Amino acid sequence: MEARQDGFAKPRVLMIGVHPERTPGGIAAVYALYRRGGLSNRVSLRYRWSQLEGRLPLRLAVAVAAALRIGFDMLFWRPDVVHLMVAANGSFFRKSVYLWMARLLGRRTLFHMHASSFQEFYAGLPRWARGYVRATLARTEVIALSPSWGRFYAELRGTRRGVHVLGNPVAIPPLAADDVQASEVQLVFLGRVGERKGAWDLIGALAQLRAVPGWRAYIAGDGDLDKARALVREHGLEERVEICGWIDREGVERLLGKPSIVVLPSYREGLPVALLQGMAHGHPVVSTHAGGIPDLVEHGRSGYLVAPGAVAELAAALRRLIGDAPRRARMGAYNRRRVERAYALPLVVDDLVALYGVEREVGA
Repeated sequence: MEARQDGFAKPRVLMIGVHPERTPGGIAAVYALYRRGGLSNRVSLRYRWSQLEGRLPLRLAVAVAAALRIGFDMLFWRPDVVHLMVAANGSFFRKSVYLWMARLLGRRTLFHMHASSFQEFYAGLPRWARGYVRATLARTEVIALSPSWGRFYAELRGTRRGVHVLGNPVAIPPLAADDVQASEVQLVFLGRVGERKGAWDLIGALAQLRAVPGWRAYIAGDGDLDKARALVREHGLEERVEICGWIDREGVERLLGKPSIVVLPSYREGLPVALLQGMAHGHPVVSTHAGGIPDLVEHGRSGYLVAPGAVAELAAALRRLIGDAPRRARMGAYNRRRVERAYALPLVVDDLVALYGVEREVGA
């Protein structure tokens, strides 16, 4: 541990995740928020990424370089905690190698599970691979994004001990404009544009709202933008639906700074940063029962939850909110209070620092 002026020591934390700029998504967003929330001032933090998207030679070169850097850090920097940000599929197996390396060197490990589809990933594995997953999770502490995910990982590990629930953080912005008097409300989708996040279902639902006045939709994120634009044209929605592509943090803030309903009709989720952002801005949300969403969104108070793939239900929920500005205002105010009390960035950083361990006097 590194000494501080007060005679106590900062824990050394080696965090392993994705490239913070070149790999957009939830893990990169959460890491950026940790930095923004001052985590690197509270602990001695080193961040390493273990993979990059691209052609096979690039991926192999990055993986080898990452293994050398991470191995050097574990051997010579001697972290107190190795914090691994983990998804499913290849991410799990790559990070598991580093976990076993850390355990062999006597390092404490935290497997921070961000996967949206881990149940399907696990169920699709052969028996020997499922055994490897269970053995890996049993050898580490696990951070789950919500209580329901915590129960799932506890069942896989065979014990609740060592399973910690830590929600994704959100920065609390200034209050958005009051939308009670607004003539038009935005329907905002933030995330990868494709099947998993329900983008095609959303466009289908918007087609059912063509005759409903007072709304305009914005679909923001990377993914299959050509298909999204084609579907918008097919349904004759060009004047009411804008496919924005990927937008940066400032763009998200500008978009959510106006009267909005945040829509995320996902099939699989961890704990979506997009919903947290919308709730922090004081907006109601319409989403599904996927993953940890029901732990965050209270149906009828925060907004509405529908079954994944239920396009008619999705359209009905949106229609109800579009036509009821006072209801939107009540739900939005409730959502802002909810995230302020449980998911605000300073609170989550405090909880993470506490999870890293009690500060010790230097030399103790």
